[in-house]
Amino acid sequence: MSEYVPFLVRIFGSCGNQNSFDKHATKKEKKHLKTLTSLVILLLAHSTHGATLAFTPDMRYPEQNIAAGGFGFLGAYFAEASENLSVRTNWFQLFGTNYPSQPITSAYLKDESGAFVAGPVNSIITNGVVNLLIFTDQVVYPQGLHHFTVWGKPSVAFTNNATLELITNPGWSTARSLLTGAEFVPEYKLIVLTKLTVKKGALLLSVPIEPDRETVAGTRQVKGFTIRFNTTASSESIRNTVTALNLTLGGRAKATDITNVRLYDGTTSLNTGLQVLNPSKEGMQLITHDGTGYVATVGTERELTLRFDVIPSAVGTFQWSLATNNAGIYTTGVTSAQAVVPTFGSNIHGPILSVIKAERGRFTYFAVKSGEAQMRAILQPGYSYRLYYSADLETWLRSQITPYTTNPTGEWEGILPLLPVTQQRFFSIVAE
Repeated sequence: MSEYVPFLVRIFGSCGNQNSFDKHATKKEKKHLKTLTSLVILLLAHSTHGATLAFTPDMRYPEQNIAAGGFGFLGAYFAEASENLSVRTNWFQLFGTNYPSQPITSAYLKDESGAFVAGPVNSIITNGVVNLLIFTDQVVYPQGLHHFTVWGKPSVAFTNNATLELITNPGWSTARSLLTGAEFVPEYKLIVLTKLTVKKGALLLSVPIEPDRETVAGTRQVKGFTIRFNTTASSESIRNTVTALNLTLGGRAKATDITNVRLYDGTTSLNTGLQVLNPSKEGMQLITHDGTGYVATVGTERELTLRFDVIPSAVGTFQWSLATNNAGIYTTGVTSAQAVVPTFGSNIHGPILSVIKAERGRFTYFAVKSGEAQMRAILQPGYSYRLYYSADLETWLRSQITPYTTNPTGEWEGILPLLPVTQQRFFSIVAE
């Protein structure tokens, strides 16, 4: 720097102002001035610049699940900058258990407006063991406290219930002042973002146990059985496009004795038009759902009901059950679009349905308990019926019970209030 001393004396001692310097200075002196100015700016920036950048984790995000194979939230943090700063490289280290060689793909960094400010990038391995997300897009951290989130797609190779956390540190990067251009390394401080549990899509199928029962030949939309769709252990909603069932025949029953087989969500048929099933043989039956399929919402248990028509000449027995092979072909995660192989509960079989010919007046009895009676009657469709207990109660029963037309299933169950009795009594059913 000693070579600049005479030059500085001349500038400040004799030139007086910029115009005088431009007029009298030599080319060498002008070159010295340009060099010295750059040095002064650089020295001032590095010696007096007090810019800071600090990260803190956003604690508003609790531990949560993320779907393997689905694009989702990986973590959030606040960045507090003393002035407008830019960072050329943002580093995030992946920490957890049971994760594959490339745990994250298609990762992005978002600002508080939801705009993508960096990415996409895939995780990479460094030093043979450390998994990193390295965003090389320049990210601007505005002055003040601002919010940023990390998003990405966990690999489908994750094992179920594996854990995943992101760690970052502003001190791993070099920040640059957008005011002066000065660069500095922020204070070193590790922060850990939200702990995530990687979940696979999961669907548990089961059938509630029901007693075997009779049904009347010629009855429409007989209840075959109920299927429970349980997604409480899943990380995402599950789409079912085809339900695979088994039909077992007994006695002289034929598959063609039943028609118009439909699966209902409440009162809504999930297979209509060309998708209505009319079995032609015993064994596996596939019900294809309308549109894009039935979606079992994540974290729920819902029941679907199978119903079908029995032709008037039908005989024998029918039993529906869940097919436990190849079901995964038709079941996928809504978020991940990955195939989900269902698991099955302890019972997969519906009741055995015995087809009978209806008779006017065929009935079962009331079992009387604590002053109440419960009856189940097999009635022929299309008739109205009146119930009688005995001569002394006939008038009372006539005043209590109106003529009843059987429902489409040809079955009726109900509870009637009775006079206090303690023994089993029989009822008559008369067609009118």
